[in-house]
Amino acid sequence: MNLTGRTVLVTGANTGLGRAAAQQLLEMKPKKLIMTSRNLTKGQEAMRWVIEQAQETRPDVVEVWDLDLASFASTKAFASRCNKLERLDIALLNAGAEFLSWSVTNDGYETS
Repeated sequence: MNLTGRTVLVTGANTGLGRAAAQQLLEMKPKKLIMTSRNLTKGQEAMRWVIEQAQETRPDVVEVWDLDLASFASTKAFASRCNKLERLDIALLNAGAEFLSWSVTNDGYETS
C-alpha cells in the first residue's frame, strides 16, 4: 500500500504496538506521520528508532506531538492542533496505560 500524499496519526506511538505500527506506516511513504506520546523525550527517541528502522530518508515527514489522555488540557490542546491540519487520512488510536494501584488524574478522575 502506498500512502503518498496522506497524513497519518498514531497515538501511543512511543512503544509497543504503536511504535511498530508507526514504523510500518512510515514505510508506506505518507506525506506526514504524526506520533503522539505522553512524554516528548520518549516520543523523540521512538521517532528516531522508527525513522531508522523504516530507513526513511525524509525525517522531516515525522512529527512527535504531546498527548496525555489523562489530562483534559493536553487532550484539548491536541484536538486544537489537529483542527489545524490540512487533512487527516488515517488515525490509529492506540494508547493505553497500566496502573497497578488506584489513583486520580490532575483533573480528579480515576486513572484507568
